[in-house]
Amino acid sequence: MYSSGSTGKPKGVMLRHIGIANYLTYSDANIQVKYVVDNCKVYGSVTTISFDMSLKETMLSLCNGLTLVFASDEQTVNPVSLAKLFKENNVDVFNSTPSRLLQYMEFDYFD
Repeated sequence: MYSSGSTGKPKGVMLRHIGIANYLTYSDANIQVKYVVDNCKVYGSVTTISFDMSLKETMLSLCNGLTLVFASDEQTVNPVSLAKLFKENNVDVFNSTPSRLLQYMEFDYFD
């Protein structure tokens, strides 16, 4: 996997399986996973599969029975296209980096 961490420069990092297994564990102590599994049905993936965060999107949804919808590269950088994809597929959860989330939040999208 590749992660930029705090440097902004991609570097190869080894991820241990136990880390993602712990992350996916449904329990009261794991409030993010518990909330998503209990309240959401369709997960929107906006991350390239070479980024470690993509495991959170794909494995959380697939291991817990959620539908997974992949956004194209163009849709991830175009808030209008992404909003249309989410609306068409009833996406009710997605994960994003803070900078990208801010970009999405700053865009006013109306039908």
